Amino acid sequence: MTRRLPLYRRIVLGLSTATLLQTGACSLNALELDQLQTETTRISSVVIGNLFANTVGFFLNNAIVRAVG
Repeated sequence: MTRRLPLYRRIVLGLSTATLLQTGACSLNALELDQLQTETTRISSVVIGNLFANTVGFFLNNAIVRAVG
């Protein structure tokens, strides 16, 4: 015959388990946030590179049009 734990011990055990699960979830969220920041940095550098290339291309195109025309 199995004996049940007293109510206060079940509550403490449940709270400690919930705390461990929450800590694990926070760690995963921090890892995901770090990956998201890395991805955002990469995307912003691509956007800045494209903006620079488009600006240079615009001025180069204007120079070619003026030279030909």
